[in-house]
Formats: sequence, structure tokens, C-alpha cells
Amino acid sequence: MTFDDGPESKQTLKVLSLLEKYEARATFFVVANRLKGHSALIDEILSRGHTIGNHSWDHTYKNFFSSFGKLDDWVKKSVEEFSGRGIPTVGFRPPAGVVTPNLIRSLGQYNLKLYLWNQRYFDTQFVIGSDRAKKSLERYTGGDIVLLHDRTKRLDQNLDAIETILREGKLRGYAFSNL
Repeated sequence: MTFDDGPESKQTLKVLSLLEKYEARATFFVVANRLKGHSALIDEILSRGHTIGNHSWDHTYKNFFSSFGKLDDWVKKSVEEFSGRGIPTVGFRPPAGVVTPNLIRSLGQYNLKLYLWNQRYFDTQFVIGSDRAKKSLERYTGGDIVLLHDRTKRLDQNLDAIETILREGKLRGYAFSNL
């Protein structure tokens, strides 16, 4: 299970509470320019056994279609922000999953593993709903990477669905682990 676009103090804490309730682990793909002011929250994520991933410097899309140099500077800036703060990352997830040859080349320069997903809910656009969440578990297979968001205006409406995924998934024998 993965959560993108954070951190966001109140929302990320709500997600952490649900994960703890179901003894689940997750990876939080964090936007580097949002790290400032959230050191305690990042420490909390890590202390609870979760991992952090790099979700770019600023979550913009224009750099994907720029020159290699500009894209590489953008990736480098995010890498430096995480490493400068002593935050270990498991890899990189591009905003919206946009992958280009230049991005692959840049990630290689920094030895960053690319992580995408194969299960998603479009939870930034729609309310998931508990029924949809329960039905979606039928598609899960071993090793799936689930994409959700801990920084979205719909999180409060989607918390029940996230809890349904965790509860029903556990009943079906699924383990929710980090990357």
C-alpha cells in the first residue's frame, strides 16, 4: 500500500492511525518541497515502520517534457532535499506515473528505483465508497502496489474505504507491507 502527495499533518496522521489499527505497513511517496515543517511527521512515519519514497521536488509535470538537463536538475534537487535531511528513500515515483526516457536516465544516475502501481482508485478525483473498495479486493494478487493519497480534499470521505480495504484484505489473508 502506498500513499502519494504528502505529507499533510492532519490527513497523514489519520492514515497512520488506520494503518496501525490493522498492523499494516505502507510507503509514503513524499513531495520534497513539502518536507519543510514536517520533520516530526516524517519521523513518526518512519518510527511506525513505514518507508518514504521520493515523489519529485514539486509535483509538476512540465519537467518531464523538458531537456534532459532540466529534468535531471529537478530530480537532483529532490534527491538532495531528502539526503540533506537524512531521510532514507526506497525509490522514486513520478507524479501521475509519467515515465520518459530522460526520467529513466536521470533515475539511473542517482540509483533510484522506479515505483509505479497496478491498483488505483483515483481517490483524488472521486469518493471511493466502501462497496467499491470491498469489490476491488477481488482484483488483488500477490505483490500488488496500491496507490492512494494522504493529501487530498477527499481523504475524509475515503477513510472508510481505506479501512474497508485494510479490514477485508486482512480477512482474505492479504498482508499490507511497505516497499
